[in-house]
Amino acid sequence: MSGLSVFMTKQEKVFKEVIVDFVGAEGLDYEGMIEVQKIVEKCHKEFSESEKKLQAKKESLFKNKNVDKWKLDPQILNTISKEGLLGNKQLAISKMLPKETEDLQEQYISYVYFVNRILEEVARINHRKEKAFNKRLAKIYSRQDGLTQEVDLAAKCSGK
Repeated sequence: MSGLSVFMTKQEKVFKEVIVDFVGAEGLDYEGMIEVQKIVEKCHKEFSESEKKLQAKKESLFKNKNVDKWKLDPQILNTISKEGLLGNKQLAISKMLPKETEDLQEQYISYVYFVNRILEEVARINHRKEKAFNKRLAKIYSRQDGLTQEVDLAAKCSGK
């Protein structure tokens, strides 16, 4: 077996040990990230649907103009008249169904917290992977340097 052939065989072994193993591990993490993405998308879809339903319900209540069905906080009617609410759609919608609106806001806060935690975890994992990849590259360069020295030595020996 020639020096170049030995070099190529050792090079392939280094590649398999270092790169293929690393990419294989990355593939497993990639599948996990796809699952996390699906969960985030599902949560976002659920929140969006809840938001649309609440908005549609508020729009319908405003069109019906029956302020008594708006479940307003009693304090609101002490500061704003029914006529004032009926004359200002944006204000009315912001004040009606306070419990359902609060529940939706809590759902939103939970969603944002959940997504932020995931992003923090992904950043942590990526940082760890970057460090691992850099160590593997250093290992490749070290082995590559050793292989190059072997080839140089073999070339010198065969040249004599």
